Amino acid sequence: MSRSQATLTTLIGALCLALAGSAGAQMVSPMHIIPVIAKAQGEAGTDWQSDLAVSNVSAVAVTVRAAFFREATNNQFLYDFPVNVNVQPGETLMVADVLGTWFPSQGNNTKGVLFLLGEPAGGGSEDEVLLAVSSRTYNNADPNATYGQTVGSGLFNLVFGQGTSVLPGVRHDDRFRSNVGVVNLSPLAATLLVTTYDTTGAQRAQVTKTVESFSLRQWSLDSLGVSSLGGGRVEVEIDPATITWDPCDPQYVPGLAPGLFLAYLSKVDQATGDAEFGLGQVDWTGYAEECGEVPDDCP
Repeated sequence: MSRSQATLTTLIGALCLALAGSAGAQMVSPMHIIPVIAKAQGEAGTDWQSDLAVSNVSAVAVTVRAAFFREATNNQFLYDFPVNVNVQPGETLMVADVLGTWFPSQGNNTKGVLFLLGEPAGGGSEDEVLLAVSSRTYNNADPNATYGQTVGSGLFNLVFGQGTSVLPGVRHDDRFRSNVGVVNLSPLAATLLVTTYDTTGAQRAQVTKTVESFSLRQWSLDSLGVSSLGGGRVEVEIDPATITWDPCDPQYVPGLAPGLFLAYLSKVDQATGDAEFGLGQVDWTGYAEECGEVPDDCP
């Protein structure tokens, strides 16, 4: 089997596992998606960067392959991974400033999506590959006193077709500010319905947003049409009016699947700058109503 065939097979298996997985679950897997990593100057002299940790809990050596998809850009994915690092069984790979270390050509003041894929370094079975992955994005203006948020793998928070990603705990007032991010893992631009509800369940706003192919967009609550919110939730779904494929068939080869996305919430304490990060929780109700079951079948 060629490298590209092996990569494709691993991607198919990992994607099927993700679609069948429990919403919000964190599981070891050969494939991981870090929804957002950054290297950027911020307000008030802040200096944001992201560190990465990859633990190989396999019994075999693993080649960790990495690709970066820049925000607000129509990116392509041809199963090409510019970064390839071998990690021995039981080892943990620590990468400080992952954008500056692995992708220096991206420069400063950018953010985007990190895509990781593990393959057996010695040509063994792909089923043997198990990786545990996490990252931290933080203000490094004072290296002796950093603060930030842990950003975990979003593989098992992927939404397909007419599924919905639910983000509870949104707040936007004098105490907290919230940002909603969406990663589009499709070769087509995704048109999304983003709906905000208050604590009573009343709809406060609904807007249409677009995310470029294999890319990331992040919006403040103001840009989602909400000037103030004491608490509530945001729901994200593909705009049904734009679905031109069979929304009940998740059996697409990765890289050719329209409508595959995940969402996240970043909430910041206005007084301290302390940040929280949460991945969207998948609600398959709309999918089940349309298709009769949740997506749990793989080729």
